[in-house]
Amino acid sequence: MATRWRRQRLMIMGTGRGCPQIAFRPWHPARPSTRLGDVGLPSDVTAIAAQQDGVISLQQAAAAGLTQRRIGWLVRSGRWQRVHARVYATFTGPLSYRGLVWAAILRAGRGAVASHRTAAYLDGLCDDPGPVVHVTAPADRHVRSRIDGVRVHYAHRLARTRHPTRVPPRTRTEETVLDLVDTTRRPQEVETWVTSACQRRRTTPERLRPPATAHGRRPRHLGGRRLRPLRGSGRARRPGRTPTKAGSATVTATTAPPPTAGPRCATGTPTSSATRAG
Repeated sequence: MATRWRRQRLMIMGTGRGCPQIAFRPWHPARPSTRLGDVGLPSDVTAIAAQQDGVISLQQAAAAGLTQRRIGWLVRSGRWQRVHARVYATFTGPLSYRGLVWAAILRAGRGAVASHRTAAYLDGLCDDPGPVVHVTAPADRHVRSRIDGVRVHYAHRLARTRHPTRVPPRTRTEETVLDLVDTTRRPQEVETWVTSACQRRRTTPERLRPPATAHGRRPRHLGGRRLRPLRGSGRARRPGRTPTKAGSATVTATTAPPPTAGPRCATGTPTSSATRAG
Protein backbone atom coordinates (compact mmCIF):
# COMPACT_ATOMS: atom_id res chain seq x y z
CA MET A 1 0.00 0.00 0.00
CA ALA A 2 2.79 2.42 0.88
CA THR A 3 4.67 1.48 -2.31
CA ARG A 4 1.58 2.09 -4.44
CA TRP A 5 0.97 5.52 -2.84
CA ARG A 6 4.63 6.46 -3.35
CA ARG A 7 4.45 5.45 -7.00
CA GLN A 8 1.32 7.55 -7.60
CA ARG A 9 2.89 10.51 -5.87
CA LEU A 10 6.04 10.24 -7.93
CA MET A 11 4.03 9.95 -11.14
CA ILE A 12 2.14 13.12 -10.27
CA MET A 13 5.40 14.92 -9.54
CA GLY A 14 6.86 13.70 -12.81
CA THR A 15 9.36 10.95 -11.92
CA GLY A 16 7.28 7.76 -12.32
CA ARG A 17 7.52 5.30 -15.17
CA GLY A 18 4.25 6.50 -16.59
CA CYS A 19 5.67 9.98 -17.23
CA PRO A 20 9.38 9.68 -18.04
CA GLN A 21 9.61 12.74 -20.25
CA ILE A 22 8.93 15.22 -17.42
CA ALA A 23 11.96 16.19 -15.32
CA PHE A 24 11.81 16.05 -11.57
CA ARG A 25 11.01 19.38 -9.89
CA PRO A 26 11.29 19.50 -6.11
CA TRP A 27 8.36 20.99 -4.25
CA HIS A 28 8.79 24.10 -2.09
CA PRO A 29 6.24 25.79 0.16
CA ALA A 30 4.75 29.08 -1.05
CA ARG A 31 6.84 32.07 -0.08
CA PRO A 32 5.20 35.08 1.55
CA SER A 33 4.96 38.33 -0.39
CA THR A 34 8.18 40.31 -0.24
CA ARG A 35 8.49 43.92 0.83
CA LEU A 36 10.94 46.65 -0.13
CA GLY A 37 13.93 45.24 1.74
CA ASP A 38 13.36 41.65 0.48
CA VAL A 39 13.47 42.11 -3.30
CA GLY A 40 17.20 42.65 -3.59
CA LEU A 41 17.20 46.41 -4.23
CA PRO A 42 20.47 48.33 -4.09
CA SER A 43 21.20 49.93 -0.76
CA ASP A 44 21.35 53.37 -2.37
CA VAL A 45 17.73 53.04 -3.50
CA THR A 46 16.48 52.17 -0.03
CA ALA A 47 18.54 54.99 1.50
CA ILE A 48 17.17 57.60 -0.92
CA ALA A 49 13.60 56.40 -0.42
CA ALA A 50 13.99 56.50 3.36
CA GLN A 51 15.14 60.14 3.21
CA GLN A 52 12.23 61.15 0.96
CA ASP A 53 9.35 59.52 2.85
CA GLY A 54 9.33 56.48 0.59
CA VAL A 55 9.24 58.42 -2.71
CA ILE A 56 11.88 58.25 -5.45
CA SER A 57 12.19 59.54 -8.99
CA LEU A 58 13.12 57.56 -12.07
CA GLN A 59 16.35 59.52 -12.43
CA GLN A 60 17.38 58.81 -8.83
CA ALA A 61 16.56 55.10 -9.13
CA ALA A 62 18.51 54.78 -12.39
CA ALA A 63 21.51 56.57 -10.88
CA ALA A 64 21.38 54.14 -7.92
CA GLY A 65 21.61 51.09 -10.19
CA LEU A 66 18.06 50.15 -11.19
CA THR A 67 17.11 49.67 -14.82
CA GLN A 68 13.84 50.85 -16.33
CA ARG A 69 12.86 47.21 -16.88
CA ARG A 70 13.34 46.44 -13.18
CA ILE A 71 11.37 49.52 -12.17
CA GLY A 72 8.55 48.53 -14.51
CA TRP A 73 8.48 45.07 -12.94
CA LEU A 74 8.31 46.56 -9.46
CA VAL A 75 5.30 48.64 -10.49
CA ARG A 76 3.51 45.80 -12.30
CA SER A 77 4.06 43.40 -9.41
CA GLY A 78 2.47 45.85 -6.97
CA ARG A 79 5.56 46.43 -4.86
CA TRP A 80 5.87 50.03 -6.08
CA GLN A 81 3.19 52.47 -7.19
CA ARG A 82 3.31 55.34 -9.66
CA VAL A 83 2.49 58.74 -8.14
CA HIS A 84 3.34 61.10 -11.03
CA ALA A 85 5.16 60.69 -14.30
CA ARG A 86 8.62 59.29 -13.50
CA VAL A 87 7.91 59.45 -9.75
CA TYR A 88 7.20 56.33 -7.67
CA ALA A 89 6.35 55.34 -4.13
CA THR A 90 8.32 52.34 -2.88
CA PHE A 91 5.35 50.94 -0.96
CA THR A 92 1.66 50.24 -1.35
CA GLY A 93 -1.13 52.18 0.28
CA PRO A 94 -1.83 55.89 0.64
CA LEU A 95 0.97 58.44 0.85
CA SER A 96 1.49 60.76 3.78
CA TYR A 97 1.29 64.50 3.20
CA ARG A 98 5.06 64.78 3.28
CA GLY A 99 5.20 62.00 0.70
CA LEU A 100 2.82 63.94 -1.55
CA VAL A 101 5.02 67.02 -1.18
CA TRP A 102 8.12 65.02 -2.07
CA ALA A 103 6.37 63.56 -5.12
CA ALA A 104 5.35 67.04 -6.31
CA ILE A 105 8.89 68.40 -5.83
CA LEU A 106 10.47 65.49 -7.69
CA ARG A 107 7.93 65.80 -10.50
CA ALA A 108 8.58 69.54 -10.85
CA GLY A 109 12.25 68.76 -11.36
CA ARG A 110 15.59 70.35 -10.60
CA GLY A 111 15.62 73.12 -8.01
CA ALA A 112 11.92 72.94 -7.13
CA VAL A 113 10.83 73.57 -3.53
CA ALA A 114 7.57 73.63 -1.58
CA SER A 115 6.17 77.13 -1.19
CA HIS A 116 3.13 79.24 -0.32
CA ARG A 117 0.49 77.44 1.75
CA THR A 118 2.27 74.07 1.52
CA ALA A 119 5.45 75.52 3.03
CA ALA A 120 3.36 77.35 5.61
CA TYR A 121 1.76 74.08 6.70
CA LEU A 122 5.10 72.31 6.90
CA ASP A 123 6.52 75.14 9.04
CA GLY A 124 3.49 75.25 11.34
CA LEU A 125 2.09 78.60 10.17
CA CYS A 126 -1.35 77.12 9.49
CA ASP A 127 -3.31 73.99 10.32
CA ASP A 128 -4.81 73.33 6.87
CA PRO A 129 -2.57 72.54 3.88
CA GLY A 130 -5.27 73.30 1.36
CA PRO A 131 -6.57 71.24 -1.58
CA VAL A 132 -3.41 71.41 -3.74
CA VAL A 133 0.34 71.17 -3.21
CA HIS A 134 2.23 74.39 -4.01
CA VAL A 135 5.75 74.16 -5.42
CA THR A 136 8.03 76.83 -6.90
CA ALA A 137 10.47 76.09 -9.71
CA PRO A 138 13.28 78.25 -11.12
CA ALA A 139 12.09 80.73 -13.71
CA ASP A 140 14.72 79.67 -16.24
CA ARG A 141 12.77 76.55 -17.11
CA HIS A 142 9.13 75.54 -17.44
CA VAL A 143 7.25 72.43 -16.37
CA ARG A 144 5.58 71.44 -19.62
CA SER A 145 2.92 68.94 -18.65
CA ARG A 146 0.20 69.44 -16.06
CA ILE A 147 0.58 67.82 -12.65
CA ASP A 148 -2.58 66.57 -10.96
CA GLY A 149 -3.15 68.17 -7.58
CA VAL A 150 -0.12 70.46 -7.87
CA ARG A 151 0.16 74.20 -8.57
CA VAL A 152 3.53 75.27 -9.94
CA HIS A 153 4.91 78.79 -9.37
CA TYR A 154 8.08 80.31 -10.80
CA ALA A 155 10.67 82.65 -9.27
CA HIS A 156 13.95 84.22 -10.42
CA ARG A 157 15.55 84.50 -6.98
CA LEU A 158 14.65 81.02 -5.75
CA ALA A 159 18.24 80.16 -4.85
CA ARG A 160 18.23 82.95 -2.23
CA THR A 161 14.74 82.31 -0.86
CA ARG A 162 15.20 78.56 -0.41
CA HIS A 163 15.82 77.28 3.12
CA PRO A 164 19.27 75.68 3.29
CA THR A 165 18.53 72.68 5.55
CA ARG A 166 14.83 71.87 5.97
CA VAL A 167 13.29 68.85 4.27
CA PRO A 168 11.23 68.54 2.21
CA PRO A 169 12.91 71.51 0.47
CA ARG A 170 10.91 74.69 0.93
CA THR A 171 11.18 78.45 1.05
CA ARG A 172 12.30 80.33 4.13
CA THR A 173 9.58 81.27 6.60
CA GLU A 174 9.83 85.00 5.85
CA GLU A 175 9.61 84.36 2.11
CA THR A 176 6.65 82.05 2.65
CA VAL A 177 4.76 84.79 4.50
CA LEU A 178 5.48 87.32 1.74
CA ASP A 179 4.44 84.82 -0.94
CA LEU A 180 1.11 84.37 0.82
CA VAL A 181 0.73 88.14 1.08
CA ASP A 182 1.34 88.40 -2.66
CA THR A 183 -1.41 85.95 -3.53
CA THR A 184 -4.01 86.97 -0.96
CA ARG A 185 -7.29 88.46 -2.15
CA ARG A 186 -8.47 90.06 1.08
CA PRO A 187 -6.54 92.68 3.06
CA GLN A 188 -7.58 90.98 6.31
CA GLU A 189 -5.55 87.90 5.36
CA VAL A 190 -2.34 89.95 5.27
CA GLU A 191 -2.59 90.71 8.96
CA THR A 192 -3.63 87.11 9.64
CA TRP A 193 -0.52 85.59 8.03
CA VAL A 194 1.90 88.04 9.60
CA THR A 195 0.31 87.77 13.04
CA SER A 196 0.16 83.96 12.88
CA ALA A 197 3.84 83.71 11.95
CA CYS A 198 4.87 85.95 14.85
CA GLN A 199 2.50 84.51 17.45
CA ARG A 200 3.59 80.95 16.68
CA ARG A 201 7.20 82.10 17.05
CA ARG A 202 8.20 81.08 13.55
CA THR A 203 9.60 84.54 12.78
CA THR A 204 9.71 88.11 14.10
CA PRO A 205 8.90 91.54 12.63
CA GLU A 206 12.63 92.33 12.60
CA ARG A 207 13.32 89.30 10.40
CA LEU A 208 10.45 90.21 8.09
CA ARG A 209 11.72 93.74 7.42
CA PRO A 210 14.70 92.92 5.11
CA PRO A 211 12.76 90.70 2.69
CA ALA A 212 9.80 93.08 2.83
CA THR A 213 12.11 95.92 1.84
CA ALA A 214 13.49 93.89 -1.06
CA HIS A 215 9.98 92.99 -2.19
CA GLY A 216 8.85 96.60 -1.85
CA ARG A 217 11.22 97.66 -4.64
CA ARG A 218 9.02 95.84 -7.12
CA PRO A 219 5.92 97.82 -8.14
CA ARG A 220 3.95 94.65 -8.86
CA HIS A 221 4.29 93.43 -5.29
CA LEU A 222 0.74 93.53 -3.93
CA GLY A 223 1.82 93.51 -0.30
CA GLY A 224 4.16 96.49 -0.59
CA ARG A 225 1.59 99.02 0.63
CA ARG A 226 0.15 96.60 3.17
CA LEU A 227 3.53 95.74 4.69
CA ARG A 228 4.79 99.31 4.78
CA PRO A 229 4.87 99.40 8.61
CA LEU A 230 7.37 96.50 8.58
CA ARG A 231 9.78 98.52 6.46
CA GLY A 232 9.68 101.60 8.66
CA SER A 233 12.40 102.30 11.18
CA GLY A 234 10.16 103.69 13.90
CA ARG A 235 6.68 103.08 15.17
CA ALA A 236 4.24 103.10 12.29
CA ARG A 237 1.12 105.23 12.38
CA ARG A 238 -2.18 103.45 12.01
CA PRO A 239 -3.26 103.61 8.35
CA GLY A 240 -6.52 105.30 7.41
CA ARG A 241 -6.52 107.91 10.23
CA THR A 242 -5.37 111.51 9.66
CA PRO A 243 -5.37 114.30 12.31
CA THR A 244 -7.52 117.36 11.55
CA LYS A 245 -8.54 120.46 13.50
CA ALA A 246 -12.11 121.43 14.31
CA GLY A 247 -12.18 124.83 16.04
CA SER A 248 -9.63 124.80 18.84
CA ALA A 249 -9.69 121.02 19.46
CA THR A 250 -7.76 118.42 17.51
CA VAL A 251 -9.79 115.42 16.44
CA THR A 252 -9.00 112.35 14.36
CA ALA A 253 -10.95 111.72 11.19
CA THR A 254 -11.15 108.30 9.67
CA THR A 255 -10.53 108.10 5.96
CA ALA A 256 -11.11 105.06 3.79
CA PRO A 257 -7.99 103.59 2.23
CA PRO A 258 -7.73 103.76 -1.55
CA PRO A 259 -9.07 100.69 -3.33
CA THR A 260 -6.47 98.21 -4.47
CA ALA A 261 -6.81 95.63 -7.15
CA GLY A 262 -6.69 92.02 -6.08
CA PRO A 263 -4.13 89.59 -7.49
CA ARG A 264 -4.86 88.11 -10.85
CA CYS A 265 -4.87 84.40 -10.23
CA ALA A 266 -7.15 81.67 -11.42
CA THR A 267 -9.83 80.35 -9.14
CA GLY A 268 -10.56 76.72 -8.40
CA THR A 269 -7.76 74.20 -8.21
CA PRO A 270 -5.60 74.74 -11.28
CA THR A 271 -2.59 72.53 -11.72
CA SER A 272 -0.08 75.12 -12.94
CA SER A 273 0.28 78.86 -12.69
CA ALA A 274 3.03 81.45 -12.80
CA THR A 275 3.28 83.90 -9.95
CA ARG A 276 5.64 86.69 -9.03
CA ALA A 277 8.99 86.63 -10.84
CA GLY A 278 11.48 86.91 -8.00
